[in-house]
Amino acid sequence: MVCGARLVKNGRHRSGTQRWRCPDCGASSVRRRPDVTRREQLRRFVIWLTGKHTQAEVDGTASGRSFRRETAWCWDIQPRLEPATTTHHAVLVDGVWIGTWCLLIAVSDKGDLLAWQWCGRETTAAWTALLEQVPAPAVIVSDGGSGLPSALRACWPETKHQRCVFHLQMNTSRHLTRNPRTDAGRALRGLVLKLSEVHDEDTAIAWATPARAMVADLRAPHPGTHPVPQRAMGIHPRPAPQSLAADPQSRPRRGPVHLDQLRQPAHHLTTGRRHQQSDPRPAPPPPRDERGPPPPRGRMVPRPPTTPARPRAHARDNPTRHHRRT
Repeated sequence: MVCGARLVKNGRHRSGTQRWRCPDCGASSVRRRPDVTRREQLRRFVIWLTGKHTQAEVDGTASGRSFRRETAWCWDIQPRLEPATTTHHAVLVDGVWIGTWCLLIAVSDKGDLLAWQWCGRETTAAWTALLEQVPAPAVIVSDGGSGLPSALRACWPETKHQRCVFHLQMNTSRHLTRNPRTDAGRALRGLVLKLSEVHDEDTAIAWATPARAMVADLRAPHPGTHPVPQRAMGIHPRPAPQSLAADPQSRPRRGPVHLDQLRQPAHHLTTGRRHQQSDPRPAPPPPRDERGPPPPRGRMVPRPPTTPARPRAHARDNPTRHHRRT
């Protein structure tokens, strides 16, 4: 109402807003709703922030300058989340890098956001700050990042830790590739991919049976294998033969050591075929008795005759090859 009369509709503004007109004085105006305007600006800001469209595409202009001016206040909003009070069966945690900052997120097994924590990198202190916001669940699922096991033992000691199946399969494909060349690599990759089919206790038992058989086969000593892979798996190498262990005197002794060999590292002096390594330096000269008597002084030792090199033929030496017509 402008002059006391009731306003009537008078078309729409070019932006689509309803226009109102006073029938007595003829004044025309539009109704301002700052709350509706802010709600629409925030909606467009969230669409741009979480989507793949540019500011110009969201605003419908060439540069997106109007969008930046209208949504500048949205950057001052600090989202707040109510503290989680419900205890869930499983909680999924992961870290997402946004620029140079890492955002730690905790989500329930139903997809509800429980808590988040900003940090510079995934450290034990950052994971501890996140876990303290959520009640301890029965199972926690993560990608196996650094810092989480220590924080888990301090905050949730009774919670079971499970690796994420997706990250486990991705790590397996990175190490074995998608087309392994060996039979063991193909069997291991197929076994890891079958983890996606485990949904209950029966399928878990069916998956664990061939997995245990494969681990037992890899840990069993095979003839001709190198002991380094066994040490990497936590298995000690096979003991020495009983003949050498029972009678230490039967082991081969070292012979006389040359003076130049004393300057070499200690592993060059160890006897045995396993520790022999080639020395890049030339071998020391043999003793005088093995080289024979020296040549007499004042007389040159004759060298063996050599065949003279054949001179290379040139075109100028053969006048019949190139001739000029006269």
